[in-house]
Amino acid sequence: MRVLILLFGLLILTQPGLTQGTQQDTRPHVVFVEDARLLQVASVTDNGPDGVSRLGEMFIAQGARTSWIRLTDALPEDTRVIVMVRPRQSLPADYLARIWLQMARGAHLLLAIDPPGQLGARPDPQNNGLDRLLTLDYGVSLLNGLLIEPWFTLGTIREVETSYLFADGDPVPNPIFEPITRYDLPVRLWGARPIRVEPFGIDSEAAALLLASPLYAETTAETLRLSEPTPLELNIETDPQGLMNVAAVGQNTRTGSRIAIIGDGEFLQNGFGLSIIGGSTIPRYAGNTILAQRIVSWLLELDEFPDLPEGLTWLALDGDPTEWESFAPSLTDDAADSSLDLLNLVQVKSFRNDSFVYIELETAAPPSAETQVDIEIDRNRDQRADVIISMQPGRVFAQVGTAEAALVYDAEMAVGQVIELRLPRRLMDGDILSVCLSSARDLAFPQPPDCSESSFAPITVAEIDPVNVRTPREVMLTVTGSNAVNMRVRPGLSANVVNTFTFGAEFAVLGRNDTSDWIYAQDARWTGWFSTAVVRINGDLAALPVIP
Repeated sequence: MRVLILLFGLLILTQPGLTQGTQQDTRPHVVFVEDARLLQVASVTDNGPDGVSRLGEMFIAQGARTSWIRLTDALPEDTRVIVMVRPRQSLPADYLARIWLQMARGAHLLLAIDPPGQLGARPDPQNNGLDRLLTLDYGVSLLNGLLIEPWFTLGTIREVETSYLFADGDPVPNPIFEPITRYDLPVRLWGARPIRVEPFGIDSEAAALLLASPLYAETTAETLRLSEPTPLELNIETDPQGLMNVAAVGQNTRTGSRIAIIGDGEFLQNGFGLSIIGGSTIPRYAGNTILAQRIVSWLLELDEFPDLPEGLTWLALDGDPTEWESFAPSLTDDAADSSLDLLNLVQVKSFRNDSFVYIELETAAPPSAETQVDIEIDRNRDQRADVIISMQPGRVFAQVGTAEAALVYDAEMAVGQVIELRLPRRLMDGDILSVCLSSARDLAFPQPPDCSESSFAPITVAEIDPVNVRTPREVMLTVTGSNAVNMRVRPGLSANVVNTFTFGAEFAVLGRNDTSDWIYAQDARWTGWFSTAVVRINGDLAALPVIP
């Protein structure tokens, strides 16, 4: 009997969320719902790709304590935030009642939930108990449907790894996603469902966080089933179309309870939205990580959001020189060599990270929005231009060697107090021979371009760019080989290697060879060919253009 009493005492002292001794733990209590058998939710105790241990670490890093519970029992009365990620089955009525009882006391909810039918899952659908309570009390509704991009196929939507698409921050300002907009960060989703937001209700306020623009949302159950599927096909009468919310927050003004709803279960999982670059703490998807951190802060009712992740380049292209104050000039130019101050180049600052070259151009007076920038690059270091780039806001062309000038989709120019440029390293590795400023329109009194008087090389910083692929986000390629994977200059295992990449590296797909066993792809730094045996794409391989 004495042994049983001792064991019972040890059990109480070691329960998650409880502290030993008499001192009460005043940290906010965050409870993760776990039920591997019934709900099949992602586990906070799982450090693998399907777990959400990194989400738990985010809560702890921001001052909370975490525990987990099966909803067969009531939630602890001190529960401040309830977390449920990727439930694959609907909540039973008694489970939902236990959650709602705690939320009526002021607790908050974080829910990441997949579309009904995706990969055979049956999470809560539209118009069931959970959806009705979310709608009535918080102004956020769950809708049915799997978001479909034009390049998706039945094959790609049947695998989590190839069902991904991208979303952007809502244009209405919101401090939760402010860095997403400021730094133009895409947010990645793996098989998302749409969400409806009613900004103002009787006792509720709600706001959208993320917007996606898919072709439509597939609601046909037979299409989403793993067995005997029907083709992907838009049904105008039932399938949602147009711009869609895929994440939202809401608050009940009567109880003070908050919710954050994400229409994708993988968004918060270790191996998907919160994955890191191998062997580091740097997030692979910076937009996902930042948004998750700030949702955590909002649910914990903190006054400040956490700092942006370290090891990444944080520089917004907005024409503001403030972020350049710590950089020394790469060169200075004679301020007396031009009579038109707004085109008179006086100083250049520049640096390059792993993917892009960033350049700031200062003029004698604030530059014109119609300024044109021409840059000559010597990649062979023979004092002759190998690449000529011509830039205007929203329009960048590059001529490589003797080839015709072509649009550069992942270069950008911003004009404000200064001119800021972002250029892909695949064009910029080498010395910059000259930078010239001129007017993009005809002037009443034409002025010759003002050009830098000497060549320079951007300094190298040991940072990773938050986005290595800034081309239009359509068909994308992900390296999946378990070992190092080679990009080659031509299709074929005998071709020279451009560079070697590890699991998770991403590229924009440009085309394929005529036998469809090699894919041509690029990111900001590299362009080359991958064998289809070691990569996956989120679109139809046969529909890609054939590259000679």
